[in-house]
Amino acid sequence: TGEELIKTVNVEQLYRTFQSDTGALVKSLMFLRGKVPGLKYVVPFIKTPANSIARGLERTPLVLAKIIHKGRIGGYPQAELAKDLGNLTLGTVGAGWIGLQWAKGNITGRVPTEPDQRDAFYRQGKKPNAVRIGDTWIPLERFEPLGSSFSIMANLIQDYSQSNKELPTE
Repeated sequence: TGEELIKTVNVEQLYRTFQSDTGALVKSLMFLRGKVPGLKYVVPFIKTPANSIARGLERTPLVLAKIIHKGRIGGYPQAELAKDLGNLTLGTVGAGWIGLQWAKGNITGRVPTEPDQRDAFYRQGKKPNAVRIGDTWIPLERFEPLGSSFSIMANLIQDYSQSNKELPTE
C-alpha cells in the first residue's frame, strides 16, 4: 500500500546512502564526539564510514553467522532472509574470484612490511588493496561497498599465504 511503500523506500534510501541506524558502539562514539569540544572537527565522519564497513562485511561469507543466528532465534522475515542469502552468495562468489585473482597476481593486499619487499612492491607499480585492470592498478575502495569486502578477503588470503601453514589445494 502507499504508506507501507513510502516507509520501505525511506528505509532503503537511508541504507543505500550509508545513513541508516548504526549499532551501539557507533552511537556511543557519536555521543562522545558531541560531548568533547572540538572533536567534531578532528573526527567529522563516523556514521557513513561505519555503515560502509558494515555493508562491506554483509557481502562476505561472514554473513552466514548472521543467517544461522537469526534462524535459530526465529522471527526471520522472508525478505530479509532472501537479502542475506543473496549477500552470502555474492560474498562467496566474490571471495572465490578474489582468491583466483590474488593467485594470478591481479589483486594486492596491504603493502609488505619488509623494506626490500615493500620497495619491490612499489617498483612494480602496484598499489595496496587494488585490482589490476589492464596495466592500471585501481584501488578497491572505489568499488564500495564491495571494495571493503574484497580488501578484507585479499588481506586474509595474503596473511594466510605468508603464515607457515600450507595453502588449501582447492
